[in-house]
Amino acid sequence: MEYRGSRWYKCDLHLHTPASECFEDKSVTPEQWVQTCRDAELQCVAVTDHNTGAWIDSIKAAAEGTGLIVFPGVEITCDTSKIHMLILFDRDKTTEYVNDFLIQCGIERSTFASSGAHSPKTAKEIAEFANAKGGLVIPAHIDDFNGLAYLASNVSFEEMMDLPFILAVQFVHQEYLEKGKRVRGNEELRQTINAPFGEGAVVMGDANISSAYNGVQIAIRKNKRLLTFSDNPESDTSAKHGLAGIGKRYSWLKMDENPMLEGLRQAFMMPERTRNYFDCSVAPYKMPKLWIRKICVNGTELVKGGQLFSVEFNPQLTTIIGGRGSGKSSILRFLRGVFSREEDLQSDPEILDDYKKFFQKKDTAGLGVLTDNTIIEVYFVRDGLDYRITYKQTDRSRSIERFDVLSNEYVNAADEAILEFFPFEEYSQKQIFSIARKNNALRNRIDNAIDEVAELKSTIEREIQEYKRLMETKRSLLLEVQKKGKVLTEITDLKNKIELLKKSGIAEIITKHQSFINQKRIIDTYIRYLKEVNKPLEYTANGLITMEDFSDGNLLEQYKNEVMEVITSAQNVITNVGEIISTLHTYLEHKLKGMDGQLATTSLYIDAASCKEQFEQSKTALEEKGVTDMQDFEKYNRDLAQKEVELKAIEAKETELSTILAQIDEQKRKVKLKREELSTLRLQFVEDKINNERIQISIHPYQDKGDFVDKFRKITQKYTGYDKSIEEALAEVYANRNVSTHLDEFKEKVREIYENREADALYDGWFTRMIRELTPGQIDAIDMLYPEDQIEMKYKGKDGNFRPLTSASAGQKTTAILTFILSSGEEPLILDQPEDDLDNRLVYQLIVERIRQIKETRQVIIVTHNANIPVNGDAEYVMSLSSESRYLKIAAEGTVENKRVKDEICEVMEGGVEAFETRAKKYHLIKA
Repeated sequence: MEYRGSRWYKCDLHLHTPASECFEDKSVTPEQWVQTCRDAELQCVAVTDHNTGAWIDSIKAAAEGTGLIVFPGVEITCDTSKIHMLILFDRDKTTEYVNDFLIQCGIERSTFASSGAHSPKTAKEIAEFANAKGGLVIPAHIDDFNGLAYLASNVSFEEMMDLPFILAVQFVHQEYLEKGKRVRGNEELRQTINAPFGEGAVVMGDANISSAYNGVQIAIRKNKRLLTFSDNPESDTSAKHGLAGIGKRYSWLKMDENPMLEGLRQAFMMPERTRNYFDCSVAPYKMPKLWIRKICVNGTELVKGGQLFSVEFNPQLTTIIGGRGSGKSSILRFLRGVFSREEDLQSDPEILDDYKKFFQKKDTAGLGVLTDNTIIEVYFVRDGLDYRITYKQTDRSRSIERFDVLSNEYVNAADEAILEFFPFEEYSQKQIFSIARKNNALRNRIDNAIDEVAELKSTIEREIQEYKRLMETKRSLLLEVQKKGKVLTEITDLKNKIELLKKSGIAEIITKHQSFINQKRIIDTYIRYLKEVNKPLEYTANGLITMEDFSDGNLLEQYKNEVMEVITSAQNVITNVGEIISTLHTYLEHKLKGMDGQLATTSLYIDAASCKEQFEQSKTALEEKGVTDMQDFEKYNRDLAQKEVELKAIEAKETELSTILAQIDEQKRKVKLKREELSTLRLQFVEDKINNERIQISIHPYQDKGDFVDKFRKITQKYTGYDKSIEEALAEVYANRNVSTHLDEFKEKVREIYENREADALYDGWFTRMIRELTPGQIDAIDMLYPEDQIEMKYKGKDGNFRPLTSASAGQKTTAILTFILSSGEEPLILDQPEDDLDNRLVYQLIVERIRQIKETRQVIIVTHNANIPVNGDAEYVMSLSSESRYLKIAAEGTVENKRVKDEICEVMEGGVEAFETRAKKYHLIKA
């Protein structure tokens, strides 16, 4: 994805073409040479043939449109020492320009590219002349043949390294980077260095190796960039050049999107802008998951009618500079407004009010910069996908679109909820100072920076809820278990009654009597059945005897007599049958009634009567002894069985309660351990990420007294009063550093009061009464009360001692918190003039260094008026806004190597070139 500003380039700045006499294959074309560079994934190369610029124009022509960046240059041979020096020129220079340079160095045109070609000038003279001509000087392969360190003495080499315009050297042997390495007599090193020349070859002896090693160490000591280029050998053991070696060795250089010679020079000046192939096989920088790419503003009071104001950002460090009234902070306010990030300002009403007065439709008082025509678009990248969010003031709507590569246009992405998936941090100097004054703000910032904290807090909350559930279960089980005494009493009573009945002998009589009753019940049931069977005979007989007469009213007279004779005969028969059935019914009824008397004479009924008489006699005797319910013997036994079942269930509840009590203790321990883990995470974070020789943050577990009081009052719902008792509790809990133990003791005292277990009054009567009126759930919540950690930040004063931040000046507080903010996180970080109230020393020593570190993993956008930040922070993109226009207007933009940008930095931040130079002279005199 394209973006503005600096980025990394894979560079091989020492390459030969067939123009060099020692190039193996003279048939190679410029196009083949360029394609080989591209196949090696090189992005930036330099044509540096031996003492000739012959192929520069043809290589540049072949590279046109390929994306390959070509710097014209030459590898020049100096005087009779044959030392090789790389001289690079800006990209607009030609073959003619380089050849003219060689002639000016004393090399005759007729000897260009020949093996004997060399300048009569020394290496130092060549370097100074090339620098005067605007060239970039790089001593070639200093630790190898024809290298400056290989051929020159340490004294003359060090003299060359003292030249301020020599910023980098090319070296070959990685083995020479180790400081204090034993080189003389080191057989292993000698074999490694000579390996390319064939087995057993000793081309470089101890003297050569020692000289080369010392040269590399001097270059390191002199703070020169040590770079690796291929010098494209035809093969690993060949002294000739060819395509095969292109890109075998390379360096990564960070430069502007359109690299020029000044970009190379700037890269060489800063170690952060160079890497070698053995440091990184791929580009040193990985794009952040989230970054803001561009903002476009139209239709506001700050943008001239009909014109679009557009600002682009680099995924690393973008600095926005400008004089007062240039509107540089407006860009950040627009960003906040589009993403609706007002909640970040809720804790500071003054800052929030200031923002609202800006991001609103202009009112009659002249406040606000928006109009009905305001449209603001922000382009941002998330996980490599390009998004656009559009804000329209007409309906205050926000639409979000994603760029679709297939249709090559933006398509609707989602609703506004996606804003939650694009977090960024934005701070002004006022906000930063506000954080310094609020302990919870600092603590929240720490927690937000630790990946594990959110999940750990959720786990702690779940464990607390589990504790409360267990306590509810405990109370429920206790209610059940408390019934055990009553059930045991009932069982004992039933057993006594049953035993008494058994001893009186009536139990057997009752059992026998009950048996007779059951048998008689069976017989009586059947007799009732037989009697029911007889009833239909009675009904049938009555129906036959009382049948209706036949009505002959409708019969003709001549037929009546004949018909009635037949019918009357049938009626007589039916009547006779009815009388017979009636007789049978009477007989059966008499027979069934006689069964009662017959059964009474059977041995069953006789024995039953005898048993009943015996039962009545025993009953009378027991009633005289006070036993009146002996007939419930079986019921007693049933009740006893039921109560024993209840007892077993209660005993099971007791076992469960025992388990629950153990689980409650374990749950308490688990919550405490998790809470301690939270403190440990915070402590580890500040130790690993924050604390340094100037800033120290301490984490004191549970020691936020204010949080203790707030949580206690919230649980008890007593937001006022009880001050004396709460102060006494605080004094007990925070008697010394052993807060954890004292906190547990306080919780136990509260439970003792609640359960009336205390021997003497622990607190005053009002407090005690209040505790006893709490609900069980509130007491459980007090069990789980863990105050927050106290965050203590200290800064190192001028005397070298660390002092609490509470006693620091505004600038010192801001520095400490800003250092903290810059210490972690991956989401974009936006800062609005954070250096206000800070001195340049603090800005450089603390802030700039942090910015240079974090921009490797997250995007940083800073509005600033301190030159330290864009220059020493090595901003990848700098934008200067004009203070001479009433509208937002970019005066210059680009990287630090851009002349207009440098001029703006000097003018806006340094007070102009003259002021800058005057200060520089004074600083020099002071230092001298």
